[in-house]
Amino acid sequence: MRGAISDLLGLRESDAAGYTKGQGNLSITARELATIGEMVRNDGTYRGHRIVSAAWLRAALAPKVTISGSDPYADGYGYFWYSKVQQIEGKPVPVSFASGNGGNKIYVVPSRHLVVAITSSAYGHGYGQRRSENILRAIIAFAPLQLGADRLPARPLKFGLGAQAARNFTGGPQGGDQWGEMGFVQLKLG
Repeated sequence: MRGAISDLLGLRESDAAGYTKGQGNLSITARELATIGEMVRNDGTYRGHRIVSAAWLRAALAPKVTISGSDPYADGYGYFWYSKVQQIEGKPVPVSFASGNGGNKIYVVPSRHLVVAITSSAYGHGYGQRRSENILRAIIAFAPLQLGADRLPARPLKFGLGAQAARNFTGGPQGGDQWGEMGFVQLKLG
């Protein structure tokens, strides 16, 4: 990701040589995750610049393998991107997402004009995946079903979830104060 792509997206380099591998071991913020998600949601463009081709992105997001039988958090897997149809209030909501260890996620929900970026320090702990999905489901239920362009907020909606809210999502504390582990959730509508 060194060079044009990271420059256009405003991402930091991560290793000593200035390279990021892209498939993992990234050291980026929730805001930077949301930037990647926004580029994906906009078919490969970000701030008017074409980052990757829309055709390549569609191919990357399209499931190549069905994994729902072995992974409770995903239905399919494409090129480093997962897919799942969430059932929210009895309605199917397709979601594409990039998934990192411990619950780090970039969720893209086109039908809700929504990107949700979650950072987590639950590295190596299975509850991080469950917690992130619970957060996503709560946000989708909160987000309007369809937003017209005239109703989109001018800026991203951002919020943090404190320890009590985290307990409400997960049913109780796991591994300490979840505010410290959950970090920051950024909603980007529009």
